[in-house]
Amino acid sequence: MKVVIIGGSYAGITAALTLRQKSKAIDIMILEKSSQIGFIPSTVSWILRHPGHSHEDFNWITVEDLVEQDISVRVNEEVISFDDHNVTTDARSYSFDRLIIATGSGQQSRLMTTTNDDRVMTVKGCHQVDKIIELLPQVTKVAVIGAGLVGLELADALADLGKIVHVYDHFSSILSRHFDPDVILPVEEALKKANVSFNLGKYVTEIIKSSANPDQLRLVLEHEDGDALGRQSSKGTQDFDLVVIAVNTRPDNAKWESLVNLNEDQTIWVDEHLRTSLPNVFAIGDAISVNFIPLDYPYYISLVNNAVRTAKVAALNCLSPSTEMVKDVGSARDVKTIMAGYEIASVGLTGAETIFYASDIETATISVTKRVKSSEQLTCRYFYDSVTHVLLGAQLISHDKFDYELAILTEAIATQRTIESLASKTMPYTSDYNYPISLFDLLVQTNKVAIKGQDDHEN
Repeated sequence: MKVVIIGGSYAGITAALTLRQKSKAIDIMILEKSSQIGFIPSTVSWILRHPGHSHEDFNWITVEDLVEQDISVRVNEEVISFDDHNVTTDARSYSFDRLIIATGSGQQSRLMTTTNDDRVMTVKGCHQVDKIIELLPQVTKVAVIGAGLVGLELADALADLGKIVHVYDHFSSILSRHFDPDVILPVEEALKKANVSFNLGKYVTEIIKSSANPDQLRLVLEHEDGDALGRQSSKGTQDFDLVVIAVNTRPDNAKWESLVNLNEDQTIWVDEHLRTSLPNVFAIGDAISVNFIPLDYPYYISLVNNAVRTAKVAALNCLSPSTEMVKDVGSARDVKTIMAGYEIASVGLTGAETIFYASDIETATISVTKRVKSSEQLTCRYFYDSVTHVLLGAQLISHDKFDYELAILTEAIATQRTIESLASKTMPYTSDYNYPISLFDLLVQTNKVAIKGQDDHEN
């Protein structure tokens, strides 16, 4: 069998490695339009905090590593077209038995126009990251467009370097895709103390050269007031030495529109086995939408763990008869990062998304002191079905680590377990580290209080 993979990032490389693990006889080829593979974009903030390192220190795998495993890699070749048995690049054509589309995503905004200036950058590409590091000594004031995970990790790192940082986002709160505003407020306040300014509820409509200083860039802003039907717009401007676009990633599948079916959000349509509308062609990672488990509905989830899972599923299905293919179960959308001295994590539904759930939902927020010799608390907000008690979402924030708790909550949401079932989980216990009662015990106790209160009200 010959398998061709379009894209050399997380998803494409994971698919290739999974295929090779399953069979030594498969002919595997990766086609990558850029000059490098294996770059980890999320490491940019770490690189900024540790001078002397470059993106090459964080390429999780190289072309040579793959070649050693008998996986062919063609860099600097962009795919132009394909059918059910052949793929054509700007250099040549290749035949295949199975094709996997792993073209990933980019950081782009359809609401913003920008000047062609090398001081306007994203953090998706390794060369852009190198350019940011090169320019930083001459930079004082930086604009970060996007208050999501990538944007705030970058803002935090830049502030640590003494830069004046302004963050812009059209949402009215930070990290709005993963956290409720009041849960994440301590992080916002900590970032403000670190010299990060927030401009929320504002659209950046243009990035132009500054009329006051040719060495700076100007952001043209539009702030929306009023209701959705009667908006009044007021505009303002800001000038910066560097502008980094860190908006949410989106796929660019327009070139495949005549080849495979696309969804309304421009992701590639796939079935539960990750097959596209074209025979022998699969799609994975940031190129597709997947089932969001708490809502049982397709969502676009641009996360590394989602890319890795779908890559493994597609690779297995490339080798299996159609009657034995495995289903992609979907994603619980679990994320975790560290910023402004806090560890933060989110999995499953947020408060804003509970309106899309078909049944009633209960919400509770609890705090637990994890260590006997510390006053630091782990705060957890969670959402569960008010009838079945199935856990639907959780958000966690603490100055302490909570990897174990997050892993259990993620598994519970992904497998649709009840809150009561978490009580059977045994916490690793050390007398000088943590209390016998765990976060999961408190989840159950809080749940019983909520249900008892509801019964009393009905009586």
